[in-house]
Amino acid sequence: MAEIQYYKKPAIVVLKGEEAITALNQYIEELRGGQAEELTEEQTGVMIKLAKGLISTIENESLAPESSQNPPLIQRLRKAICSNLPKILIPSPSRPPPSRPQ
Repeated sequence: MAEIQYYKKPAIVVLKGEEAITALNQYIEELRGGQAEELTEEQTGVMIKLAKGLISTIENESLAPESSQNPPLIQRLRKAICSNLPKILIPSPSRPPPSRPQ
């Protein structure tokens, strides 16, 4: 029987506006630089698209008048992430899933 390994949840830093956009752009550059070795090319592409979508959402949110911010940013982000999760988590049938480090 496998031993249970506990995961310590890291502290979450909340970034907003330009800080969030800068962090997402840095993340995209890391992905393009091949630093996410455990991801397939397809998964990397989906993560880049997701990050670009988040950037677009943040930029549009900051430009929109207060009355037009419906649904709120968090709901739109959640929808964008959830709609892309199957592409990220389910490997392509033509490519085996990435091996996990032991």
